[in-house]
Amino acid sequence: MDKRQIIALEIGASAVKKIQIDLENDVLIWSRAELIELRNKDEEVKKKEMVAAVTEIIKDVLTGSGNECVYVFNSPQSFVRELFLPKMPRRELDQAIQIQLKKEIPFAVEEANIGYLVVEVKHLGEGTRLHILASAVSQKILNEKLTLLKEGGFLPKESLHTPFSIEKLAPVAGIQENEVVALIDVGALLTELNIYEGLKLKFARKIQLGGDEITAILLDPGVIERMGLASLNAQEAENLKRTRGLLAEHPSDASMPPDFKPIQFLVAARPVLERFQNEVMRSFNYFSEQFHGKTVNRVLLMGGGALLKGLREFLEKRLQTPVTYLELKPTSGFQFGEAVQAKPEEIFRYHRMLLTVSSFLEKKRPFAWLMKIPREKLIKGAAAVFSVIFVSSAINFFILAHQIRSKEAHMKTISEAYEKAKQVKQLENHVMDQQDRWDKFFVKEPYWEDAFMELTNILPSNFYLETIDYKDNTITMTGTYTQENFTEDKLTGFLTALSKGVFAKAKLVSTKEVQQASGIFRFEITCKV
Repeated sequence: MDKRQIIALEIGASAVKKIQIDLENDVLIWSRAELIELRNKDEEVKKKEMVAAVTEIIKDVLTGSGNECVYVFNSPQSFVRELFLPKMPRRELDQAIQIQLKKEIPFAVEEANIGYLVVEVKHLGEGTRLHILASAVSQKILNEKLTLLKEGGFLPKESLHTPFSIEKLAPVAGIQENEVVALIDVGALLTELNIYEGLKLKFARKIQLGGDEITAILLDPGVIERMGLASLNAQEAENLKRTRGLLAEHPSDASMPPDFKPIQFLVAARPVLERFQNEVMRSFNYFSEQFHGKTVNRVLLMGGGALLKGLREFLEKRLQTPVTYLELKPTSGFQFGEAVQAKPEEIFRYHRMLLTVSSFLEKKRPFAWLMKIPREKLIKGAAAVFSVIFVSSAINFFILAHQIRSKEAHMKTISEAYEKAKQVKQLENHVMDQQDRWDKFFVKEPYWEDAFMELTNILPSNFYLETIDYKDNTITMTGTYTQENFTEDKLTGFLTALSKGVFAKAKLVSTKEVQQASGIFRFEITCKV
């Protein structure tokens, strides 16, 4: 029988949590779940409380054998960043990722725990490009947590911090492979927003806002007074958030004081809620820009902070996107153990851990698909200067080559446009030459506007001018006339009238019937100016 047993711990801001996952013949069984709340706010006292909680929570697994122990790390000092790099050998790619992350993370690369995932390979005209999700966590912060775990007697084999895939839990959560889904985990101090497409992580962001900000509003004496309440302690505030929250009315209101005004809580919480909504919307818009206009199909909420009553409805209305709570249902590949089934009200708080661990279990060799950069290969000091310069130069050379090819294509386009422009210019010169002749013609006396007015006055009614050309002080006019009511006297009279005015030496050059028996004749007349 193929069997694995994973014990996972998480030290959060509000609790130490433990889950046990059994994998038997590719069936995932969530067999145990336990948490111990952390009450103290003082950092030193809280560390001791964490160690005690770790010791307590793992006491029944210390004697077990064959367990795979992992630590689920969630901290503001963990980052996932998008990178776009040219295809290159693994060693150079490792170094290129470090160089790029150095610009993105607020701690030194040599102090980071780094891994990456190639999510897309693009074959472009200028070469193959890799779309990469790179993860980095502060080794210092991670070591502090690992020290607490060690003091509590827990020695993890792996540290996990980002669920890069949800393939194993997708059927359980009703997530389809062809949809784009956003998982929003609202913790006490931090919200983690991950967007998945094809069940693979495509975008990740941490929002510095959590459920504690809402709790703090309910503990504000001014807000409590405006709500018509005498006082609230932390536990009462949490209960009020989860039972009635943002709702305009609730059955529990009947047990409240007569002056209870729940609307005051919504008024006080609105700035925080709108800031949260804006951060989520910004993330969605950025994702859409980066992935060719793709949009999030729906949002799944999880985490203790998401239990704020009315939050789902608020987000659904503001985001104009379906929002539901993540719900796991047993399938042939996923089962709940009896101990977990006995705590249905707490399951919501373990979802992120479960997703992260199930991602870890997708391969027999954990993280076979997530390339980790060994600590000894991280860039350090002067010894890596040459490799940094080499990789930087390689990247710059690729960019330069791409720019050169782009310029060549641009110059070809310019050359073709220039040839067309030459032809247009020649035509323009011809038109301008004609225009210049007419300009010179019109600036001389007599006043040609009056002359042409005279021409229209003496033109017989059945004569129609079509063209007038001026060259070498001679005007050539062409047109047609109809034989209806036509007499030779009309044509002779027209020529005589032309010669008496500003024109001179008017002469009929030709006259010819346009089409036999049509009765329409074309004429050409010249005259001197």
